[in-house]
Amino acid sequence: MRALLWSLLLAVPAAGEPGRAYLTELGRRVLARSDQIVEARVEKVLPPFRGISTAHLKVSERLSGYDRERILVLLYVEDYVAPDAFTATLDSSTVQYERERRAGLEKYLSDIVGLKLPKAEQQITGARESQANREQAKAPGRGTAGVRLAAGEEGIFFLRRQSTSYALVGLVPRRDPLFDSKHARLREVIALETIPAFDRRAENAKHLFLEALGSEDLWVRANSARELAALAGRYRDLFSEEDAQRLATLLATEQDPAIRASLERAAGAVDRKLAERYAKEAEERGRERHGASLEAEAKLLEATRLPELRATDLMRVARTYGRAATRLLASYLADRAAIVREYAAHGLAEQGAPSADGALRQALAREDDRDAAMAMIYALGVHADPEAVPVLAGRLGDAVLERASIHALARVGTPDARAALEKHAKGASAETQDLIASLIREEFAERR
Repeated sequence: MRALLWSLLLAVPAAGEPGRAYLTELGRRVLARSDQIVEARVEKVLPPFRGISTAHLKVSERLSGYDRERILVLLYVEDYVAPDAFTATLDSSTVQYERERRAGLEKYLSDIVGLKLPKAEQQITGARESQANREQAKAPGRGTAGVRLAAGEEGIFFLRRQSTSYALVGLVPRRDPLFDSKHARLREVIALETIPAFDRRAENAKHLFLEALGSEDLWVRANSARELAALAGRYRDLFSEEDAQRLATLLATEQDPAIRASLERAAGAVDRKLAERYAKEAEERGRERHGASLEAEAKLLEATRLPELRATDLMRVARTYGRAATRLLASYLADRAAIVREYAAHGLAEQGAPSADGALRQALAREDDRDAAMAMIYALGVHADPEAVPVLAGRLGDAVLERASIHALARVGTPDARAALEKHAKGASAETQDLIASLIREEFAERR
């Protein structure tokens, strides 16, 4: 099967037509924004100037693109959080990275064109700017450290043409323990995206990702499930009843919560009733198997007076019993302690069944604690609950909950969710408008 699939993938030469719609998530989010994708080694890094560092890349293999130079000049903003090529969504860190990178590069190129080479004091200023960037990257909510290259660094570089040099779009360093898996997936997706006929490209993509769900590599399964969720959300007519049943069966047996969430989105997009039926059956089987244990856990939770311990125990129960614990978790959405309500929602997001969506909607409608509300919003987004649009839209006016609600609505992905986002964008800040426009372009552009 694998050999047959690759023969199909490579049978058609690259079309190269500009403006063609990319099919896969990797294609839409990264390939479409990259002029070059290369395996390369950093030969040297020059001191920063105006917050921009310069690296010389020696290309060992060109995966995509037409620049045949062996040495490429790369300009990049040090330490700003850059999007991961395989998992990024267009969230606040991505938007900020793009804005800072753009502004810095424009000033840098303006100075270089005017032959304003950095003086000693400007190099010192550049070093201070990099230090400030590092401190900003470490701030709460910024996630992992950003890009910082050194001579000898190797990996896959996603590059965008910037005048006579390149800007960094994404990077998979060779030290990444998942490098081999990501490298193989990148090659497969590039081969897919070169097929000119859309129908053939879509069918091959579906088969590639469905087949990969049987992999023992956790990352391969996770990436394939995520790609299938996006594919089913945009092109549900591509999937047959047999495909829907296969997704639902995998949903009932998958143990990893992140993969299960993606499969739930995929199966729900193709046939929501079928997906919910399989999830319900899995929940009922789990309760029958763990009934006595869950009763004992319920008594233990009821006897635990300290909210922090009760919340911690709830997460343990969620991870131990999975779908079987859905009813027990949902009952604590009305707990008197906000931290318990928050942890109950987190447990339902990752381990709970769709049967909890109604309880989550009701809980969010009355919730006045922002941390608990954030967890409930996240859970409804993970479950892609179409009935949650009104309650999610009602939280868009809260500055603390606004961004989480936007992402949850994008994950729901219905016409009502899009209408709510477009309505909110009209009176929102420029940054929020950029985020909503990006999500609409990425998540809704080809839904049908």
